[in-house]
Amino acid sequence: MKIIFILYNIFESKSGVSNKYIKFIDHLSKNNIEYILFTSFQNNNDINTHIKNKYNIINKKGINVPFYKDIKIPNIKIDDIQNIINNDDIIIFNGEFFWLYKILGKIKNTYPEIKIIPNWHTNYDYYSNIYFKNIISIKNSKNILYDNLKNNFFSGIIVTGELTKKDFIKYTPNVFNANEICLDNFNIFKIDEYNFNETINFIYTGRISKEKNLNLIIDILNNLNLDNSNFKNFKMHIIGDGPCIKNIKNSINKELKHKIIFYGDINYSMIQDIYTQLNNRIFIQSSKSETFGKSTMEACYSGIPVFVIECDIHNLLYNDNNSFTYGTIQEFKNELIFFFKLTKKQKENVIYNGYHNSKQYDQNEIFQNLQDFLINMNTKKDFNVNKSIINNIFSTINHSINYFES
Repeated sequence: MKIIFILYNIFESKSGVSNKYIKFIDHLSKNNIEYILFTSFQNNNDINTHIKNKYNIINKKGINVPFYKDIKIPNIKIDDIQNIINNDDIIIFNGEFFWLYKILGKIKNTYPEIKIIPNWHTNYDYYSNIYFKNIISIKNSKNILYDNLKNNFFSGIIVTGELTKKDFIKYTPNVFNANEICLDNFNIFKIDEYNFNETINFIYTGRISKEKNLNLIIDILNNLNLDNSNFKNFKMHIIGDGPCIKNIKNSINKELKHKIIFYGDINYSMIQDIYTQLNNRIFIQSSKSETFGKSTMEACYSGIPVFVIECDIHNLLYNDNNSFTYGTIQEFKNELIFFFKLTKKQKENVIYNGYHNSKQYDQNEIFQNLQDFLINMNTKKDFNVNKSIINNIFSTINHSINYFES
């Protein structure tokens, strides 16, 4: 058995999902599980050369994604897979690449025993309101995915987030929720001595893109910076990069600029150093697009109280015992006042509860469970997938294929 991954340019795209698959491939290598990774590289620099030498990669020319300029999808042809595949292999691919289904249908027709498992790690229902209005019907592509889970063309699915799992479990019992954080990256836990009169260090860590809603954080900071605010003494630490970095920087007025520090895309060791060196820390999560929110859980594991925007996934992951929830600027300010009025013991209880909540997502344990899930899937017999189903796959996605080939 080997695992064939068909993934976008994960070594160049800075996201939690990219990091998840790089680390999972590392896990498979340590456990002597054979794999092949189809991916793309935009740049042929020395770092990418090192990566290509380290990993078992087949580099394919990338296809642009209209709504995400830094994403490249490997342009896979059927011969690429047929030359390497066996009947006992597993194919894992980004489930939103629905134009691949035509190729995968032909593969399944020739190798009926292979297991094809999409992954679905992004809240596309939310993204569609931002990116896809005039580009593509994500709802239709998701329906195609549902259909192919129901008819056993796909053997199961890997997801991020309990809400996403609840969505797909209606169509297949074989759903693996891959919520995880690498505890080894944040092995210094501390609780600050919170002092209202000292500088508050707000932190955001993550991708800087439209769906992350950083404009709300800037609006909150502008409000706090008003002359009549009780919380004028603050710094904002923004860790990460992304397509909206210039827009965010340009939106900051001169009164606020000296209070915001941009660190760019830095490694986990540097992030931990920043977390450790700062005091009076508060982590702000403003995105409603998360399926899990990895950086928020990492903050919890580091002993940082988190202020999360109210939405379905945050309501599921967090509660009043381990976080602070807001929906508006005024609600954020109210929660901030409430937090600083808590006794030292009460603050510690919230922080410890957040810490213990985050420990259940230990990456090492989750990856071992995912590996076991895949091995178990490989021993199962799929129900027969008849040719009429495969033909239906071809006909339902032709319009999508034509769009991306144009």
